[in-house]
Amino acid sequence: MESDFEERKFCEIGDILHVFGLRLRLSQEDILKKDFKEVVEECKRYIDDLYEARRLEPSDRLNLGRSEWNFGGYKGLGFAGDGDPEIGPLLNEIKAYLYDAKDRALEATFIENSESLLEQMKKDAEAFSRKVTSSHEGDGQFALIPVFSGIAPEKFIEALLETPKSNWKTIGRALSYRYDGVAFHNGLDRELKWIEKIVDIVDDLASKEVDEITASRLRKLFLGDLRANILARKNQLADGD
Repeated sequence: MESDFEERKFCEIGDILHVFGLRLRLSQEDILKKDFKEVVEECKRYIDDLYEARRLEPSDRLNLGRSEWNFGGYKGLGFAGDGDPEIGPLLNEIKAYLYDAKDRALEATFIENSESLLEQMKKDAEAFSRKVTSSHEGDGQFALIPVFSGIAPEKFIEALLETPKSNWKTIGRALSYRYDGVAFHNGLDRELKWIEKIVDIVDDLASKEVDEITASRLRKLFLGDLRANILARKNQLADGD
């Protein structure tokens, strides 16, 4: 096991946590001639190495952290020492470090995914909508993932203006659905400032638009519901929710 650990052969998250727990148990029983502190540091370094090599599986926000290994076991077996008064807190410390690294691995995909979504928005607004919202009509792949935090609001608006105006309704509706109260509660708070900036830019564009029909369409499709949703979420956060 130690040679495989040193060679970073374990990549499945559940397997990794089994190995980490076993190493702590072996340290406790003085079979592994390393103290707890050294074992914890080595486990964290293992996580760092997988992350740097892009071999660490990103967080799955759509699963809301309900992976099997998140409950203290994997493949029908509990993690060694998970309930032990000495090992348990150390394993939890490593898990927290792992979850943070998985989140960072997810964040590293945001720019790539957001660029792809912008291209899709310009070519197929309906497909874009299905990707960024939760509905029975699509997979909602990025519905609860703050993927747009990886791209400048100005770039999004630039892409929006390149789409046919006939698609604006679909895009505006998708954004309204994306940022309703439930979505914010499920992980999109990181995009709150982003969508607020989008609203500000659209408002500015509408105020400068010579064509009153276009200005009215921009305000109707991209300001009304979004402003209400943003204000509602800001009030919730102010109240400590």
